[in-house]
Formats: sequence, C-alpha cells, structure tokens
Amino acid sequence: MKKIILDCGSHLGESVRKFKNMFSNIECEFHMFEPNTYLYDIFNSNPEFDNCKKYNKDISNKNEIVKLWGCTKNKDSIGSTLEKSKADWDKIQSDDYIEIESIDLSEFILKNFSIDDYIVLKLDIEGSEYDTLDKLFQTGIIRYIKEIYVEFHTQWMCVSYIERENIIRKKMEEINLKINNWDAL
Repeated sequence: MKKIILDCGSHLGESVRKFKNMFSNIECEFHMFEPNTYLYDIFNSNPEFDNCKKYNKDISNKNEIVKLWGCTKNKDSIGSTLEKSKADWDKIQSDDYIEIESIDLSEFILKNFSIDDYIVLKLDIEGSEYDTLDKLFQTGIIRYIKEIYVEFHTQWMCVSYIERENIIRKKMEEINLKINNWDAL
C-alpha cells in the first residue's frame, strides 16, 4: 500500500508543506496539480518540491481544453477558475483567461492507483470541486479515497451550488467519508 497525496489546486505549494507536517513520519507520494501557469512555474522551480510529481493542468470531470479565468491580468491570483459564475463574482474581465488542459480526476486515479492505496485527496479548485466530486461518485472511484479535504466555493457561486454542496455532503456521510474543510494558509 502506498500513501498518495493528490494536491489539486497547489497554488505555491502551501498544501504540500502542510501535508508534509501532518504526515512527517510517513513516506508519501505527492502529486501537485496547478493550472495557473505563472504559479506552476514558481513551485516547479523550487527545489523543495523536486520529489513531487507536478502537473500544469486543471482537475475536473473531463479530459479537455478549458478556459481558466483570472490568471493573465492578475498572475498570482489565488482564485483562477473554470467556473464562469465564480469568475463573474470575482469581476474577472472577459478577456482574462488562458486555455489549459483539464484532467478527469476519476480517470487519473483509476489509471495510476489501486483501491488498496491510501489516497488523500485535497480539492481547492475554485468551483470545479462539484463536478469533480460528482464524477468520483458516479464512477465509484470515490471508494479509492481514504481521506478528503475540500474547500467549497459555494459562497462565490450561483445559488444552485448550495444544493449541490448539500447533496455531496450527504453522499459523503452515507459512505462514512468525512469531509475535512481545507485551508492551507
């Protein structure tokens, strides 16, 4: 059994640092996902993360090219998002986006890990957590996850996301997977 940390929304590596402190006595395999190219380039060049697998890709429920809002005019934005309603809330200009590859997290887990691995999933993906978690449930890959940390962005999304978050939380309770609220800072 391997201990895997999937850090989705790595920003500048704060989460990896926090997990290294949390699991200091356990050898872990770290995977860092950050779609904001500016932020990715910063932590990718930091020797502190040399032993991590790093991906300049977005995490969602599909493999496709997507618009990532909010990372060209304010390069160090902590809120780059695929979700237009969050971009609108953040008053991101209509030309402030890049196109980036998105990875289907369910497919990534299925291809790379075993259900016997101990997978810790952290999602701080600025509104994409809803679709990503829905797909993990839909495919049954949620069973691979042993611990989960999520920062929901409901307060910055349109009203329908309140119900989506409630449904996800209820599903997590039904399978006895506790959602740990995440804040790496």
